[in-house]
Amino acid sequence: MKLFSDDVIESLVLLDLTVDSYNRLKRSGINTISELIKLTDSELRSIKNLEFKDYNNIKRVLKRYNDVSLTKSDTSILCRLIVEMLLYGIKNVNISLLDENELDTVKSIQIAIDELGYDFCEYAYCNSKKISLLIDAFTDYAIKYAIIPYINDLSEFIDGIFKVVYKTSQIQRTIELRCTGLSLATVGKEIGVTPERVRQIEKKAFRIFNDLNAKKRIFSRLCAVKGEDFITNDELIALIPNKKYELLYLLKKIKSNQYVYDEELNVFTYGETDYKPFIDEAIRAMPEDFFLDELSDIIEIYAKKYKIHVKLLEIAIKKYYKQEGNIFYKSRMLLEDIYGYVLWKYYPRGIKVYDELELEKFRKIIYKDFGDIEIHQGNRTLISRIVDIGVLCDRGTYLHKNNIYIKEELLQKIDDFIKNNERSTLTYLEIYEIFKEELLPNSSVDNYYYLQGVIRFFFQNEYSFSRSCLSKWGRRIRT
Repeated sequence: MKLFSDDVIESLVLLDLTVDSYNRLKRSGINTISELIKLTDSELRSIKNLEFKDYNNIKRVLKRYNDVSLTKSDTSILCRLIVEMLLYGIKNVNISLLDENELDTVKSIQIAIDELGYDFCEYAYCNSKKISLLIDAFTDYAIKYAIIPYINDLSEFIDGIFKVVYKTSQIQRTIELRCTGLSLATVGKEIGVTPERVRQIEKKAFRIFNDLNAKKRIFSRLCAVKGEDFITNDELIALIPNKKYELLYLLKKIKSNQYVYDEELNVFTYGETDYKPFIDEAIRAMPEDFFLDELSDIIEIYAKKYKIHVKLLEIAIKKYYKQEGNIFYKSRMLLEDIYGYVLWKYYPRGIKVYDELELEKFRKIIYKDFGDIEIHQGNRTLISRIVDIGVLCDRGTYLHKNNIYIKEELLQKIDDFIKNNERSTLTYLEIYEIFKEELLPNSSVDNYYYLQGVIRFFFQNEYSFSRSCLSKWGRRIRT
């Protein structure tokens, strides 16, 4: 089967020459591979304005070139070649061997060429990093100020997304059932597979959706339509015209550098900043109760102080305060405080955060002491919160800061040793070995992991920390 017409097979574009080499050959009247191959070395060197680097490039490419037919296994190479041909104005190309994603890519490139012209698209192709920065800048601008419509038809856009995600009916049925809250086992019975197979199917759907989100900037577009850089679950459901629950489920399940999802407040925020720690600090610092006519002032003061969007703080107040008439009062402890209490009271020697049985016991204690409250059900999120509030005391083990015991003079001695050491980087193990004999009788520190946790906790703004060592260069100050 002939993949291209004869003139395309003979095109110099197939040789993957540099732009300069290609242009100099074209200006010299050499338009096909056959014409180039027939040139002797002296004839090639005599081409006007052909520099030595161009000559070497052409010889290298010709040496690599062999005239074989492309097969289905070459589709990734084929897709790139077709895109480059489109940029050079060649259109009579057979694209029947491309898969669905590659066809979408080629179609998108052709639309871009039709809209923006060859020159701009060629520049974008050759300078993808610069163009990516430009796109990010304009996307952020559009989202923050909502001055341009990002998409014309949200329904059509979402249909296009799920057309790619739902490659099989099995994937579609799995996501439709899982987004309703059904377990892996229940979904497995429904579609006739094992729970592990359901997990694999779901994982594949997540991977496809994650790739699409990166390419299509799904969440960024939703923010542009809403006109704000955060969206609650309810707002998202109201905003999306179709497949709303499936889309919400997928957005919550993947990790993206476009947004952060807060499980407690049920809100997505644009960008990579996790505002949860700042919101918790603000709520903890706010008064236990206040009057309705003080609400707007309190929100303005604490939003500014902790660098939080005022509407995000409003959402948090609705969750953590109750309103009776004209009075607001705190109705519940922050989850972080609840986790801290349980860690302090029930785990004086720390909790092994990667032990599933320990985490399940941790949850049961919370339900026993605080009732049937909403807590993190996913182990990954729960571990993250415990690590945030705890102090490392052994490998994978964390305790509450109030359960640390170390004499102040010994702590100061360790700090002085680090500061006065001629080396800028020290490992936790060597520091522990040096102070081991003093640590055992004068502190609860009995291993170098624990010492690492103690140093990080007491001197977090004094040094830079990595997994195995600390450095005296650069202070870690939160901005």
